[in-house]
Amino acid sequence: MAIAIALGVVAYAGFLAAVIWLSVKWSAQNIKKRTAALLEGLPAAKQIGETKKPTLYRGAETEYDVGGRRVIISTYYQNRSFIRASLRVPGGPYPFVTVFPEGRVERLGKALGLNREVQSGDKEFDDLAYLDTVDTEQNVQRLVESAAVRAAMSDLLKLGFKVQTSDEGVEAFQLLSAREKLDASRAAEAIAVLGRLADTLPTFAGVSLQPSRSGRRLGLGLTLVFSWILGFIALALTSDAVSRTVDAGESVLVFLFGGGLAWLLYVIALVVGVRGKSYAMRTVLVGGFVGMLGIPGGGGGLVHWLNQKLDESAATERPRVVLQHKRLKNDCRLIVESWHPGGEQLRLFFKHDRGDEQPQAGSLVTVRTHPGAFGLEWIEPIRF
Repeated sequence: MAIAIALGVVAYAGFLAAVIWLSVKWSAQNIKKRTAALLEGLPAAKQIGETKKPTLYRGAETEYDVGGRRVIISTYYQNRSFIRASLRVPGGPYPFVTVFPEGRVERLGKALGLNREVQSGDKEFDDLAYLDTVDTEQNVQRLVESAAVRAAMSDLLKLGFKVQTSDEGVEAFQLLSAREKLDASRAAEAIAVLGRLADTLPTFAGVSLQPSRSGRRLGLGLTLVFSWILGFIALALTSDAVSRTVDAGESVLVFLFGGGLAWLLYVIALVVGVRGKSYAMRTVLVGGFVGMLGIPGGGGGLVHWLNQKLDESAATERPRVVLQHKRLKNDCRLIVESWHPGGEQLRLFFKHDRGDEQPQAGSLVTVRTHPGAFGLEWIEPIRF
């Protein structure tokens, strides 16, 4: 028996290792394919050398000479779903700004007063481009002050590229899904425009620039991703209080309204935390959606728990005959006659340990009830 278990564990570990190995290999192949496709659009590119070695989810960062200009080409996973194909002209330092086509979400965020976007004063450019940044308004306005800079950025957006400036230079990039093919037919044209942009960007030497704050954004992302997990944990910890609430209909209303209120407070906290940021609207939308997975359940569970913890009333004993008993794993369901006016039967749930004496139909039980601090009647654990 022990040998069989050991072989099973080894086989399972081997299976997991194979899955991980295949996943890593598939990811690396995806990156190589995007890099090769990008280089097909740059037949005149001459490799100079690698500036960064490839890693698990990042291809090599390689420097090329394209028409006499240094260009660094890289492809990597920006997240689990998207690959970033990048063309970068070294330079800077510049303010950390990402420029992409302004969409409905950004317009809605600005209309609601959530998003803060630096405006250049050029209406055509401001309507086309959205400036996502962590830097000061003064630095960003200086970045796009020149008409030549705005024109080059606009041209890159029209070519299907997003633009990013940072302390490493200026970059044109595309985001592709893992299965989306890269169209590099405009890569050479993009590099020409990117060079024009690099030549016209103002210098920020000696100017205090805000760092990209990747750690802060990572923390915000983790908060959004794991908020629903906290809700499920709260629900699991309060499940006993939920099961000991007598009226199932009232419990449903608590989850709808109490859980909904918890979710609303969470969204309000998000709004307060990110209001005035250029990425505020997207953060609230993503956080609100993800939070719906667990926060209403956790909030409803906490209302049930507080209803019982804050209830200091004396118990009312209600002797009842068991009409039906059903065992559900570590829970039991009893059906007894209702003590509510006009009621016929009540379903009561209670937990038991393996080996505990089980009630039979026709046996007598004493149900101890409390009105609840919030008016949700609940029962104490039933003992036999």
